[in-house]
This record gives sequence, C-alpha cells and structure tokens, in this order.
Amino acid sequence: LYGEKAKEYLEDSTGAYDGIGVSITADEEDNTIEIVSVMHGTPAEAAGLCVGDKILKIDGEQYNGEQLDEASRVMRGLDGTTVDIEVRRASTDVVETMTVERKHIETDSVTSKMLDGNIGYIAISQFIDKTDDDFKTEFDALKAEGMTSLVLDLRNNPGGYVESAVAIASNFVESGKTVAYTLNKAGDRVDYTAEGETTEIPIAILINGNSASASELLTGCLKDYGLAYVIGEQSFGKGIVQSVYTFSNESVLSVTTDRYYTPNGVCIHGSGISPDEVIPIDEEKYARINSLTIDEDEQLLAAVNHLKNLT
Repeated sequence: LYGEKAKEYLEDSTGAYDGIGVSITADEEDNTIEIVSVMHGTPAEAAGLCVGDKILKIDGEQYNGEQLDEASRVMRGLDGTTVDIEVRRASTDVVETMTVERKHIETDSVTSKMLDGNIGYIAISQFIDKTDDDFKTEFDALKAEGMTSLVLDLRNNPGGYVESAVAIASNFVESGKTVAYTLNKAGDRVDYTAEGETTEIPIAILINGNSASASELLTGCLKDYGLAYVIGEQSFGKGIVQSVYTFSNESVLSVTTDRYYTPNGVCIHGSGISPDEVIPIDEEKYARINSLTIDEDEQLLAAVNHLKNLT
C-alpha cells in the first residue's frame, strides 16, 4: 500500500479519520458491499444507515464487493464535505439514496453501562490500539459501582488489533496461559499469553455473524477456559494473521502469514465460534441494535437471565 491507501490503513488502527463512520465488508454470496457496524455518534448513524444495509452506489458510481477498498476510500474525505450513498435497506429491501456530511471521527470503541442486578455491560465495536486501555477503564468503573457479573457484547465487531484482544483476555485468564496461538505453513507456532492480574467474575458474551477476527479470538479463549457463556449466532470465521510492515517511503505492506487457533486448538478461519446458546434475532433488529431495550433484544435478555440465574 502506498500514499493515501497506506495512510488510511494506519488511520484504521487508531480509530481517527475523516469520513462517515461505518465498517464495511464484501458479501461473497452476491458480491455486494455490506455495512457491518455503524459507529455511535457519527454522520452515518445520524443519516440512518444501518447494519446489514448494502451499499450500491457512492456519488453516483456503482461499487461491488471486489471494490471494497475503493468504496471505503471514496466515502472518506475532508471534514464538512458530503457524499451521496445509495443503499438497499436490510429491513425493507427498499433502495434509498442519502446525502451524508463527512466529519472527523474519533472512534470510541468501548461503551459501558450498569444493568439491573449489578450486571455490568460492555460493548466493544472494534479493536484499535487503545481499546484494551479503554476497556480496563470502563471495567474498573463498573466494579467500583458494584458490578458482580458482566455482559460482553461483541456483536457486529469486525476485529482489529489482536494485541488489544489478548490484553482484554488477560483481565480474566491466568497469567502465563495461552490466549491464542498461530501456526504457519511450516508448522511454526507462536503463543499469545495472558499477563497481569485477573478478576473472577461470571461473564456472558454476545456474538453474531458479523463478529470476526480478534472478537472471535477473545470469545474462543474465554469459552475454552470455561470463563464465559456464549450467546447469539455463529461468528464470521476470520482467523488469519496479516503482518504489517511500514517503510520510510510512507508505504505499508500487509502479508497473510498464519492462522489463529483458540487455546483448545480450534481453527477459527472458515468455521467461527459456536455459541453455547443459539438465539437468532431479526436482521431489522441488528440494524438498530444500539437502540433496542433489553426486552426487545432477545440475546441480551438471555445473557441477563443467565447471569441472574447464577446468583
């Protein structure tokens, strides 16, 4: 990657950029571009873009799943400029066009709140370089409020920095134990191990088909060690290592080198993580997951009930 592409790649790791505030992926079944997360407080949310919406055109030009990078680049732009997005709605299958004003995005990848019954709730939208620090801040604040159990929401989390996921797992996995490991074609193994002090607390994790990569590693680790009960739907199944190299000419090289495995030796790639309790919810609800009440969100309700039944 060179120039603007390299700049965008590095911006993704920090969560700061000028754009509209969506994460997108290529739907291999129909070669379309699908929105997998809409960041809270961003222009995309204000415009009404939703998870599951398919992006068809940007500024009048048609894009498909093979043009994912180009589409992402076109949607970015200077703060205050606008971009026209044509989408097919996930909830209604209706095609709509909307004008979205770009803003400077400072991603808050971690949000939290306290639920009834002293149940803490932490949602992680992606893993960027400060996610583990933000998680620790929110986790400690909930403990200070009297949290006795935790719902960890990783739905629609496309992944990101594996190191952040490992650091978050280290809050619960005994120091020195394997959080995940990689194998390359030659059979060389590299272990990611937990470090630091741990907290013993009942955990319920929420995942769905858009939970991928680092979110699957964190889920698989806590599930393998019996530290979390997993609720929702089969995760995406992305478990490959992409090593990133930066050079003095402002270029970036990303190379796929290994596959990820959970502590019990489960290869995530192509299969994903299976929930302990499968609870599907409608696509329309996934599209507005952040605004659902507990009673409307069957997966979150199941997690709360599970944790309450443990006391």
